[in-house]
Amino acid sequence: MDFSRYENKMPYPDRPRKPRALPLRHTVADLEEYSEQFMKYVAERDKYDAHMKRYKEEKRRLFDLFKIDALMELGIEAHPKGYKAFDMAWEEGHSFGYHEVFTILSELAELMT
Repeated sequence: MDFSRYENKMPYPDRPRKPRALPLRHTVADLEEYSEQFMKYVAERDKYDAHMKRYKEEKRRLFDLFKIDALMELGIEAHPKGYKAFDMAWEEGHSFGYHEVFTILSELAELMT
């Protein structure tokens, strides 16, 4: 199984930085500058949020694809406990990557067939 198929190729977006707060004693010019910086920040944050949403959607799509492919490769996609076995394998191995999840799932699949 080629696990590189399930890597998210989209770049992870950089979170924009909020402008520094105004000093206690500020002038009108300071306030205008801060207002301008804050408006730029809001626009950048909206772009970031949209990009992050697309990134997470792609990550979810790839996860769903991996789940279906793994179950089909092991021949347990129609088994009544196939998805439960995947959930158990995910809980046990997802921090080590898709390869580890697949390894655990294949061990569980041996018990099911």
